[in-house]
Amino acid sequence: MWGLMNVDNIPSAKERRKHKETISRLENERAATALLLEQTQLRIKKLDEELEQRRALAAPIRILPPDILSHIFLICCGQERWAPLVLAAVCRRWKKMILSTPLAWSRIFLCAGEGRITRSACIATFLRRSKPALLHVGIRRGPRYCDCRGKTNALGCACSNAKLMLKNIDRIRCLRMANEWMGTIQTSNFPNLERLRITGGANWGDSPPLPLDMALFPRLRHLSLEGSAELNKVIDFSRVQVPQLRYLVVKTDNESHWHRLIQLTSNTLHTLNIISDFTYSVERSSVLDCPELECLLITDDTERSPEWRIVIEIVAPRLIFYSFLSYHGDLKLISRIDLENVVHLRTSDTTPLRQYPRLRILQLYDFPGPVLSVLDQLEEDYSLCSELQVIEFRQNILTTVDGHEADPVRSRIADHNMLTGSCIEFIFKEDGGKWEYVHSTDDITVSTCHSSFIH
Repeated sequence: MWGLMNVDNIPSAKERRKHKETISRLENERAATALLLEQTQLRIKKLDEELEQRRALAAPIRILPPDILSHIFLICCGQERWAPLVLAAVCRRWKKMILSTPLAWSRIFLCAGEGRITRSACIATFLRRSKPALLHVGIRRGPRYCDCRGKTNALGCACSNAKLMLKNIDRIRCLRMANEWMGTIQTSNFPNLERLRITGGANWGDSPPLPLDMALFPRLRHLSLEGSAELNKVIDFSRVQVPQLRYLVVKTDNESHWHRLIQLTSNTLHTLNIISDFTYSVERSSVLDCPELECLLITDDTERSPEWRIVIEIVAPRLIFYSFLSYHGDLKLISRIDLENVVHLRTSDTTPLRQYPRLRILQLYDFPGPVLSVLDQLEEDYSLCSELQVIEFRQNILTTVDGHEADPVRSRIADHNMLTGSCIEFIFKEDGGKWEYVHSTDDITVSTCHSSFIH
């Protein structure tokens, strides 16, 4: 091989030196380029890290005006009991904002399960930070459930905390309490109380409560007696010249005290919720004149059918929402109500649609009877309920329906829409759940003061 090499191509010493210099220069340039690339990569990495750190600062929520952010905080605090503490721990801006929003700390609810120290510290914090806002107080259980077992001066127990909350009577706007605490409020004047909700069974503690003078609550507008029907006996309106209740929840009793309560407040009621149990009723008929009533809810909890037909006649010319739910179907109830202006109907029974010419929303609590009855009526007379927009069925503990059984219903409604040009929507709820009706309120603090998490 070496013999074939041309001697004229052998590089000279000068050429070899030049090649070595070129190689050295290129190696230096490569090293410099590698160093520059490494520095560039480090710079890119650092910029990425800074961008990631500042990404949260560029989030849209950080540019929200303070008033909108404060409104969002109020909504969150209306849904979760400890929301103010959680929001205050997010960042310094949120902490400053939540601390400058007293309404966010105004909902104080005492439930079982927390430790004494945690419970006392939180209540004290909420009471202090909510000033000067009015309070929304909830005391879920009575003194007999307290872990102090009747001991006096037990630090941090539910009894002492409840008494601490009830001492701020001049600041309480909304109060939910077990009936066993009624003895602590029967001699106190609540100048700003607008909503009172009393729950619990027939156990009154040591002795039955004295009559509850409603004159102690001059601004009361919402009264909910969801505890024992015996509560109807102790509610005393004798010193109230003109009751101004707009919202009333009452359970029927065998001595018709519930009827008396409705009659006393009938002229101003906008919403009436009757939880009925006429199993041992001695009254066969009731007539109630409610000229301002817009929402009427009747829930039948009767265990067995009475021996006679129960008649409830309610004169309500302004009624727009009507709900009658019977879970057992044994109550023989006749309701004589003005139904021409009703736009929202909720029922568990078959109903003649001709009575509801302006109906827009129909919610049914049984299947298939009421649903098929509605479809038959719509197909027989295309002029019925020309404004109807929604037919909704929701499952309950007594009615379990497979989703495929709703397909024929959807098909029939689609055919009806095509023939009449209507837009009726059929909503089939398989998950069950509780229907809620949103009542008109003046502001968010009223509408959320009795949120679901304290029920």
